[in-house]
This record gives sequence, structure tokens and C-alpha cells, in this order.
Amino acid sequence: MATNLQFVPGRSAGSENPILNGYRFILNRKNNGTIYWKCALFRTGCTARISTVDRQLSSPIPVHSHDVKHAENTVYVAKQTLKRRAAETDLPTKYLAAETVFGLGFKARFNIGCQISSLSRLARRKRQETNNHPSSPSNL
Repeated sequence: MATNLQFVPGRSAGSENPILNGYRFILNRKNNGTIYWKCALFRTGCTARISTVDRQLSSPIPVHSHDVKHAENTVYVAKQTLKRRAAETDLPTKYLAAETVFGLGFKARFNIGCQISSLSRLARRKRQETNNHPSSPSNL
């Protein structure tokens, strides 16, 4: 099987998480330049682990105890991107939310519970955390 390793925005500022063949991984630990990752669904019993050096896979491709969750990965990436854009731009929150929904497929829209108001709330929360409020109150 060919390896399709890509990095997507993580939860903390500037961090990135790998997605390998459709499976998302989160940071487990770092040691001497090697980063060890565990499956994002480790709490459900999945024991899959990988390691990377300089953003290159340095371990065998693991076996997961679950199917690929493409829609959930798409939703995760969309929400992280929304948060980053909310913190970095002055665009109206409703515009950011609509932009986020526009790029999603049907299954991902269903999984995100795609109500513009909930995504707008997510963007407002992130702006409040980063103290990056839009210049005009109409953009809230």
C-alpha cells in the first residue's frame, strides 16, 4: 500500500497533525528529533502508532482497529482552519462560517452539524481567546 502522509492543522497554534492513508494521528511524545504519534481514536482501543523524522514517516504502516473516518477528518480540518482564520483575519464571522461549510461534502456537513450559527460561535470564541476582535461591531 502506498503511503499518503499529509499534515493538517492541529489544535494548538502552529501545530500540525499527520493523516496517514486517511487515519488521523495526534502527538504522543518527542525524543531526539523523532516524533511519535498515536491514532486519534486511541481511546476507542486503537493501538496504531507511527513515528516521523523531519515530517517523513520512519516506521512501518500500522494496522488500525477501525475504519477510516474521512468525514470526521474533513470536519476536524475545517474547524481548525476556521479557528485559525478567525484568529488571523478581520472577516465577518458569518462569512468565515459560510466559507467553511461551502467546501464540505454532504457527509461532512452532516457530521459537523452544519448550522452557520454554531460555526460562527466557534469563530467568535476563538477571536475572544486571541483578543482579535473585528474592527466594526457589525462583523461580530
